[in-house]
Amino acid sequence: MEEFIINDKQIQEIADRTAAIVLHRLKDEPNDAPVYVSVKEAARIIGVSVSHMYKIRDEYPHIRRGNNQQGHIFFIRESLMASLATANIKNK
Repeated sequence: MEEFIINDKQIQEIADRTAAIVLHRLKDEPNDAPVYVSVKEAARIIGVSVSHMYKIRDEYPHIRRGNNQQGHIFFIRESLMASLATANIKNK
């Protein structure tokens, strides 16, 4: 088997080209994964207190991570933004 010797300049060129290919593919690939936000961030988005956000949590799509007593609630950011936009339209 033949041995290849690659100098630092060639390594950098390979790394740069690889990075360019990865970035290009990431731009072309749609990212449909929802963005989740904490209760605190959700409350800030819709303009209510954190305690009120806990009370109205069932009005918005959310997930719970962890066990029932120590778990954390996360809301889907897009759903919060959509409901906020709908509320602003109704108020006009």
